[in-house]
Amino acid sequence: MSTVENGKPADEWASLAEMLRFQGGFTAWDVAELVRLASSQRAGVRVVERIEQKLAENGIGHLPPSLPLDGSRKVLLYVKSDPNFGFILHLISTLATQDPAEDSNMTVTQLEMLLGAMRKGGETTSQAGSR
Repeated sequence: MSTVENGKPADEWASLAEMLRFQGGFTAWDVAELVRLASSQRAGVRVVERIEQKLAENGIGHLPPSLPLDGSRKVLLYVKSDPNFGFILHLISTLATQDPAEDSNMTVTQLEMLLGAMRKGGETTSQAGSR
């Protein structure tokens, strides 16, 4: 197993996921920062596709759902499995990009329950699950 990928240690993308978890599950980055992490200089179509693939492989979601090609644009990165904001953002992203013809009842119900729990005193899914 190679420990180097595109001039960077292969675990750089996993380290990004860990950093996001440490920061509460989400943060905003310039596209240029992601481009540098991918050992590239510009956010071309292929570079952005590779970045999106690496993010997905490491359970990292992003909004907007398609990364912009402008390196100065900010994107919100989040850990999809984070029991707090990350999961909520993942549900919102899923709904925003889902074909209107698809059945979204389950996703809407999950999002409603999570947001309702937050409204009732800040309870999160991890707190609700521990009861």
